[in-house]
Amino acid sequence: MTGQLTGPQLFLRYAFPCAEEKLRSGRINQNTLDELGRIVKGDGLPNNFSLGYCFPNATKSLARFAEEKRKEMWAFETVAEYWRYHHDHEGDCAVKIFTVVGVRDNMVATGLAKPFINLYKLQLEIVDTISVHRGVVIERIDLF
Repeated sequence: MTGQLTGPQLFLRYAFPCAEEKLRSGRINQNTLDELGRIVKGDGLPNNFSLGYCFPNATKSLARFAEEKRKEMWAFETVAEYWRYHHDHEGDCAVKIFTVVGVRDNMVATGLAKPFINLYKLQLEIVDTISVHRGVVIERIDLF
């Protein structure tokens, strides 16, 4: 994906690390997982209805957040704010913000013992601010 992402594309980037868990639980099938993987790599645009079906809890939480903030649900800014600061989960499912201290191949170091995977092949440099969900670097965040 190049250029500015859409809200649904950003949503899928954040949600995709949970897709294999959805497959194991029977929420989605292998074909759906393959399709999500194809889309998240930039081949097509995600369908909002499909995102709701595949990731119902996150979609409902985003809808509540958008309604409370009186924002358009699928706008990029709404999706970004929800995932970065209001996705209220703990542990591995939490979205965390880090500063990059090293980049090598598809791994990103942040000073923690375990590096994170740069699944989306983002162009990162030392001191960039990133968000991470389930061990995957999701996006580079411009704080200023």
